[in-house]
Amino acid sequence: MELSFRRYYLFFQAFVALLQAWNIKTRSKISYVQFTPSNQLNKLSQTDIDYLAKCADFLVRYGAIRTGRKCFFRAYILGSVLRKWGIPVILNVGLYNLIGDCKRRGHCWLTLNGHIFADSSTKVDIYKTRLGSGSNGICYWYGDLKTPSSNIYC
Repeated sequence: MELSFRRYYLFFQAFVALLQAWNIKTRSKISYVQFTPSNQLNKLSQTDIDYLAKCADFLVRYGAIRTGRKCFFRAYILGSVLRKWGIPVILNVGLYNLIGDCKRRGHCWLTLNGHIFADSSTKVDIYKTRLGSGSNGICYWYGDLKTPSSNIYC
């Protein structure tokens, strides 16, 4: 695959994943998220993965304006495309409640082989209780935070 064609193809896949994420968000159906691994082996280089992360950042910046869930969009775009290329990343969804606040807050991030992938570990440190995971490539976490922190909410 020619380098320039591969980049266009990765961007196209990222754009399709953004549309899928919008569909999930508008229907409020995060429990229906399914990542389907393909039979392809890891054919992406680190340069390709870095480019894909830049594509995801660009698409989230301009395609997820005023959503309040930019981390979900970013993680979904990266996770969806990487799993299609055979890289077994896991989408992690962490939620917590603030005392005195009726809203749930949270963060979404990716892990690969148990390590945080393309995200900051400081945002996920509060999610200590694993609620479970399924064969769909999603893992759910619960966090305990007594006071709000602008460092955690995406």
